[in-house]
Amino acid sequence: MRRIQSVDRSLDILEALANSDRPMGVSEIGKQLGIHVATTHGILATLLSRGYVEQGEGTNRYRLGYKFYQLARLYINKCDLHQAALPHLHDLRTALGERVSLATLRNFDIVFLIVLDSYHLLRLKPNVENSTRIHCTAIGKVLLAFQPTSDIEYYLEHTELVRYTANTIGDKDAFLKHLEEIRAQGYALNEEEEIEGVFGIGAPVFYSNGFLAGAVSTAIPTERLDRGLIPEKIDLVVNTARLITRELGVVTIKERG
Repeated sequence: MRRIQSVDRSLDILEALANSDRPMGVSEIGKQLGIHVATTHGILATLLSRGYVEQGEGTNRYRLGYKFYQLARLYINKCDLHQAALPHLHDLRTALGERVSLATLRNFDIVFLIVLDSYHLLRLKPNVENSTRIHCTAIGKVLLAFQPTSDIEYYLEHTELVRYTANTIGDKDAFLKHLEEIRAQGYALNEEEEIEGVFGIGAPVFYSNGFLAGAVSTAIPTERLDRGLIPEKIDLVVNTARLITRELGVVTIKERG
């Protein structure tokens, strides 16, 4: 399939801005991407006129524009998964009192569709258990575990399993075995594997054709966690995933136990 260079460059610029933690200048973007400054400036001018990028007041630096928020909202509102999951996630948050999330996996990036925060005054930071780290979060592990074997192998070949805590699984053979356990039991746990003091539970949601649609998760501060109630909390998360799956047309998901 023939690729359009100007479109590729426009998308490269947008992705560079999305991945930057601060606004970027024209020369900086061009140098990073290997695009001539004049070409970079022309693309940015077009994107600016359409609302896809914006400039900070009094600066010549660029960041993503409001148009992306509009498109994201349109995408989410038209997403069957989002519509099917939202009422059940509200029920799950009510039952747990903790943050709950719904996410999908796109090119090994975790994309969050819904995040409902905890009712408690003491809350986790926004990025906790809502990060894009696959191998050490409950939602990331469950999303990966139910991918095709070839995709799992590709991920492990191209990813370093960084150890963030003493509980992070950093060995690839051990991680593969762990994914098998997740598939067998139908859920994943995060036992303080990304951040000390954070416990997570994740469970898969499937489409009617049996393919993975996404995953439901919760994150709980360990100081608020009654470990004797963990099985009950697992059941709540797994049952929520099962209900969403049924909304999407699947009636048979393996029961726990």
